[in-house]
Amino acid sequence: MTSGSLRSAFFLAAVLLIPMRSYAADLTVTNAYGASVNFSAASGNLVVTLTNNWTGDPTIAKDILTAVFFNIDPSLGDTLKPLSAVICATCSVTDGGKTDPGGSVGGEWAYQHQTGGIWFGDDYGISAASLNAFVKSDLFPGNNLAGTANGPGGIDYGIDTKADTPGNDLADLAGVPLVLNQVIFTLAGLPPGFDPTAAITDVHFNYGNTPLLSNPVPEPASLALLCVGGVTAWGTRRRRRKQQQTAA
Repeated sequence: MTSGSLRSAFFLAAVLLIPMRSYAADLTVTNAYGASVNFSAASGNLVVTLTNNWTGDPTIAKDILTAVFFNIDPSLGDTLKPLSAVICATCSVTDGGKTDPGGSVGGEWAYQHQTGGIWFGDDYGISAASLNAFVKSDLFPGNNLAGTANGPGGIDYGIDTKADTPGNDLADLAGVPLVLNQVIFTLAGLPPGFDPTAAITDVHFNYGNTPLLSNPVPEPASLALLCVGGVTAWGTRRRRRKQQQTAA
């Protein structure tokens, strides 16, 4: 064997000995109304992708996806900070709405962590509406693009569906700029080794500019929507525990 061949063989062996870097699996939670949220750990950030895939045509505020709430394993500490909120590359804003450069809508969305629960018993939340909880200091970086400049206001810049038909909205939705159909949030400061599938639980979605649980007589459909995110996340964790027990 020549010296060049020997060096090549040695280099190949060294490469094969380098351990492959493992990445935690994403967590995706959906509900029966077409909402979905994906949690992904990447480069020390938690990327939260919130999508409204309902196939219906929204006409009222309660058809618009405005928030997602969740819990994170408290042993990991509170290190997350809002870094950015941008619409997807193929998304747009209705009714003449605009974005900051790069598709940023950070000035219209807020992030909060509150031990003891914000809504639905969840300590973490991302919202385009104030929901009697989110304030100006909770906003992602960005300019005020619509509505109040004092923080997340009403339904503006909530997430609409691709099936939206212009011109048929009722008064509480008419002329309101909305995102079609996805917003991607980045939270900085993720602890090392963070695994979304193990650390994130109790996911709930909210529609409109009022917390669903605060409605004195919620519609039957709203009650179903309220529960399905948490049930899905609970079922995922239960299946994972059974698989781990079986493997053991």
